[in-house]
Amino acid sequence: MVIASLTRLFYLGLVLYSSAKVFEGSAGWPTSQTIWLVGVIAIIYTVLGGIKAVVWVDVIQFLIMAGGLGILVVKLVSVVPDGAVGVFTYANSCPRPYPA
Repeated sequence: MVIASLTRLFYLGLVLYSSAKVFEGSAGWPTSQTIWLVGVIAIIYTVLGGIKAVVWVDVIQFLIMAGGLGILVVKLVSVVPDGAVGVFTYANSCPRPYPA
């Protein structure tokens, strides 16, 4: 129970700090005030919308990330000579670290 709480606390601190650094670099906002602002907005959003709103935001975030990954894979395969076949050919030509 204690480890889970500490892990969650570390995660929340990391999220708040990283978002504050993004706003500091892009908009010039001070870090401490941005941490407070993002934290208060997240608390208000969660309290007003409830867990249903949080779950839907996570679903939308997953769809955006999965779509971006799909686009990235298609783009990377399209620039490799021979496309997907070229990717697998190159992968099979690399020396294996362990015997098959």
